[in-house]
Amino acid sequence: NTNMGWINDGDYAIYFVNSPAAASYTLRASVGSAAENASSIVVKDSAGKELATLKVNPTTGRNDWTVSEAQIALPKGEQKLKFEFVGEDNFLMNVDWFEFTSDGMTIAPAGFKSS
Repeated sequence: NTNMGWINDGDYAIYFVNSPAAASYTLRASVGSAAENASSIVVKDSAGKELATLKVNPTTGRNDWTVSEAQIALPKGEQKLKFEFVGEDNFLMNVDWFEFTSDGMTIAPAGFKSS
């Protein structure tokens, strides 16, 4: 994964994930935030349905990494997921990586486009 920085409210990234089975996964993200307030990463499917929300609490700096996690149900096959960044402050967070795990198996996003 590629580290993303200087994320603002309204920014988003599109990730492509190939899910080997329909299952509930734990979505984990390594994040750092120098913002004053908590923010979130809202994950939606290609139809715009909200699947999960990761809460991002302020840390001591943008590169002071902590892991946020949430449960997410994915069907089998390739998924196009939109990660929307939401919060009140300028420069909400940096994201070091995302991963999906289920029963000890880890799925890394195949690629991303950010805006």
